[in-house]
Amino acid sequence: MKKLLYIVLCIGGISAANAGDCDWATVTPPDDAKYKYFVAKSYSETSASDAANKAEQDIDAQIGRLFGTKLDVQSEFYSDEIGASGTTRSYERAIGMITLKGLERQRSDVEKTTDGWTGCVQYRYLKSEINAEKQRLQSMSSDELQASLRFTEVVGDTQCRGTPVEIVTVPAGAYVTIDNGRYQGSAPIKFGNVCNGKYTLEITKENYEPITEQLIVPTSGRITKTLKRGTKTITVRTSLGDSNIAVNGVDYGKEPIKFNAPLGIEQSITATNAEAAQVTQTRTFSYESDDEYTISMSKLPGKIDFSAFKARNPGVEIYVNGNEIIDNASAELAPDVEHNVTLSKKDFVDIHETITLTGGDITYYPSQTRSFSQDNSNWAQGRIGLAGLIFAGGTYSNNKFGINAGFELGARLRLNNTFGIRGGLGLQWADLDIEPTGLNYDYYKYQFNPLPTNTNCPDGQNCQYETFYQHNSTGGYNDTFWGYFSENPTIIPEKQLIDWEYREPFYLNFGVIAWERFYLYGIGAIGFLEGSSVNPDKYMPVPPSTLKSTVFRFGAGIQWNIGKLYGIRFQYLTSGKKISLPYEFEMSPAYIGTDSREHNDPNYIWLYRGEIKNMNPVQDTIDAIESISLSFFIGF
Repeated sequence: MKKLLYIVLCIGGISAANAGDCDWATVTPPDDAKYKYFVAKSYSETSASDAANKAEQDIDAQIGRLFGTKLDVQSEFYSDEIGASGTTRSYERAIGMITLKGLERQRSDVEKTTDGWTGCVQYRYLKSEINAEKQRLQSMSSDELQASLRFTEVVGDTQCRGTPVEIVTVPAGAYVTIDNGRYQGSAPIKFGNVCNGKYTLEITKENYEPITEQLIVPTSGRITKTLKRGTKTITVRTSLGDSNIAVNGVDYGKEPIKFNAPLGIEQSITATNAEAAQVTQTRTFSYESDDEYTISMSKLPGKIDFSAFKARNPGVEIYVNGNEIIDNASAELAPDVEHNVTLSKKDFVDIHETITLTGGDITYYPSQTRSFSQDNSNWAQGRIGLAGLIFAGGTYSNNKFGINAGFELGARLRLNNTFGIRGGLGLQWADLDIEPTGLNYDYYKYQFNPLPTNTNCPDGQNCQYETFYQHNSTGGYNDTFWGYFSENPTIIPEKQLIDWEYREPFYLNFGVIAWERFYLYGIGAIGFLEGSSVNPDKYMPVPPSTLKSTVFRFGAGIQWNIGKLYGIRFQYLTSGKKISLPYEFEMSPAYIGTDSREHNDPNYIWLYRGEIKNMNPVQDTIDAIESISLSFFIGF
């Protein structure tokens, strides 16, 4: 074996004389001071040469891993310096070129089994050469390393007397097969013994055109083949269209363009469009690349210049998409969409126009003089005008939510182009139910034990004559009994005596209009507090009635005109102090009885009495009435 030995493949079968037991390849011999050892054992169902070939490929993988090149291998067992166990996976060549000095194959065998062949091989490798090769590889850049990792010689056919054949390709690294893969490897490669004869030579390399030709093996020598780099026709276009395309600095004109891209070489493609930023992209094409390549481009924003327009239309306020243009030009705006331009002039109707911009450019707004028509619909209606609106919204008062709605009429006086005064008289309906006043009473339920007239009073009881109204389903009547009360009355839960509601139909506001859009005002309102007494069900001496009280409230508000005819208003109102209530109650309780001796308990008469609670003196005020409301209005 020569000093440079390609171990990727052992071509041809191993002679029967070499056949034997492969059990020795199950364990790798321990390394000694001089050598590192490798063994491989592999199985094939097809042939002895295939089994031997796979064993050689296993050795390939171990040496590749030794130098940091990962391989997928196919074998039953192998052992290397990291102690990897055997695996069965698809074999993929990726070892490249490695300079191997001091590598020796010590033995190889093929063993016939019942259903195939087992191949085994053993190599030893000088440790000094391993370290020297590692240092050489470590000194290389990653690109140099990939270019130089390769073997340089392959053991030839063992069953013929042939000649060595060396295949060199320009560029190097092409994959070479002779005789349908019988002899194969990456160029430059030297096959040690190729049988004489006529063969098919195939050379392939990514991004290059393949070479397939007939080859008559010479007596000895080198075969050099120069590969032609492949090309692919690529169509280039952009997402915008109408862009100019240049490839590697060569102008190809307007898209779409076609050019023959050399495969595997980076191409610089530049797209230029007047409305977008120039885009340069690099791309390397291969046979698998799509036939079309699209460059994504986005149009640049544009601006509107109003300088000439303002010169011919003094005093006109300009708004683009609702934003006022203070200087002569707008901010950056999206191209190819309509933008709303509003021209506004005091006392005149706004003019609305649209404009579409060109990307990356300044569009000059048409400067001709605009004719504005008189505005008679709103605030601009002269110095004195009417004001009116209707509104609806929500209100919050004394811990309850409700609704409010109404309308108002008024007048306004414009002081100047910015400020004015305004007043209005209105009617509104507000649901301002307030919490009860706390004027409650309890039922007290007593038991009265009637006794026969003129009988003695039981010991420990206080007997007396008691007259009460006896109520039943057909009516009632007064009756007098001799007897005594039970000691502890039963208290029935309290009842509200009067429920209060508040209605506020009239209000007046007066304030200042500022900048046309805001109306800040004070407000005064007249409302009515109404209380309805609860029917005491004959147990309280309070007749059913309706009580009313006039309430004056005051507050403030703000009205915001979002548009000329609509907006929102917020206002706050309060009575400022507690409200006096117009009622007086007689505090005397009354006993009112129900004769139930024939029903639940024949020995007793049930008596009921109502008493006002916590009313000493009688409560005659409630808390101040406050409300906050938010409404939407439309008006003029």
